[in-house]
Amino acid sequence: VTATQAGTVILVADSNGDYDYYPVSSTLAITIGQSTPSISLTSTTSVDTIMVGSTLGITSTSIPPLPGGIIPSTGIVIFSVVSLGSGSATIGVQSGRLTALASGQVLVRGIQGPDVNYYQSSPASLTITIGAGPQTITFDLSSYSLVVEQVSTITATNNVIGGGTISYSVSSIGSGSATVDANTGQLTATGAGTVTLTAQAASNSNYNMAITSTQLVIGRSTPVLQILYPSEMTVGSITNAVTNTLAQYSGGGAVTFSIAGISASVDAHTGQITATRAGIITLVAQSAGDTNYYSATTNTLITIGRSTPSISLSSTTGLDNMAVGSTLSITSTSIPAAPGGTVPSAGSVIFSVTGIGAGSATIDPVSGLLRAITSGQVVVTGIQGPDVNYYQSTLGSLTITIGSGPQTITFDLSSYSLVVE
Repeated sequence: VTATQAGTVILVADSNGDYDYYPVSSTLAITIGQSTPSISLTSTTSVDTIMVGSTLGITSTSIPPLPGGIIPSTGIVIFSVVSLGSGSATIGVQSGRLTALASGQVLVRGIQGPDVNYYQSSPASLTITIGAGPQTITFDLSSYSLVVEQVSTITATNNVIGGGTISYSVSSIGSGSATVDANTGQLTATGAGTVTLTAQAASNSNYNMAITSTQLVIGRSTPVLQILYPSEMTVGSITNAVTNTLAQYSGGGAVTFSIAGISASVDAHTGQITATRAGIITLVAQSAGDTNYYSATTNTLITIGRSTPSISLSSTTGLDNMAVGSTLSITSTSIPAAPGGTVPSAGSVIFSVTGIGAGSATIDPVSGLLRAITSGQVVVTGIQGPDVNYYQSTLGSLTITIGSGPQTITFDLSSYSLVVE
């Protein structure tokens, strides 16, 4: 008798009879009880290796008890997994779907529950070897736009938890340039053009190395241009404008200058300013730009204050001598403040005269008409009053030598009549 299912069977024994006996029949009730089957575990792909991050289906096969079992158990199989060393994984308790978490080895266990024919099965196991798996790192964009001097942190994202440390590097495509912090991905754009930013995730016990890249398109930026000097000048002064560009990676281009206002002039290339009148001007500085920077413009107000001119005195005849009793017109010439003054003072000139020794003369303080009184020398002085561009001038002087003049004697009549005695 081979028992194949649990239950009760009737065993019937018949004898056919012979010459001595009639046929006879007998029965026996046999009760067949549950037994303990076993199971075997395999993968659905028939392999016992898997990579971190991947999944593998584990399936079970019921093995009826020997030697006569032919009907497999229909009990529910429950799966579990334990680590062997560094390996780790999870498994669906009923589905048997194994997910590898860390490289090494794991032991998958399965046990089949009872059914009408069988008790719970004896446990089965399957060793799975987990190797390093792939990791994928990506940037959010295929290209990024920056401008020169811009600082920006661009990082790659790993698709796995526990992936390798990500490091960053840059390489130039043509004229572009940038620096990058290898650990943080903080970028500083240093040259206009195109740069490749590369991220590399290191390999570790669970994941193989991964690499990806993106492009950085670096455009020109507009630098800050400053005028540091001057803010004040005086009429007649000459000074050079001092500028400063905050462009860090190239000069930003040559700087040229211009002026708005009539009180000064400027050399467009050197920035030399000549103050000619009192007032306020606007000095404009403009950088030409270069491969990394656009043109930049800035301006500042310069206040030009009054200065002190001088004057020179001369006679209208060009002579510095005269005779007693004669007159001589004295004139003045305004001398603008050196070195750059070009506009003479329009202030009123007041004249005076002082004798040297025996010389004496008088002068009209406004017209400058000098009249010689006694021979000798006199000093004519003149001072020019202030105007919009100048303070009162320094004193000007002219020495005049007075010589003897003609004298005339006359009788009252051209003839007189007289008698003897």
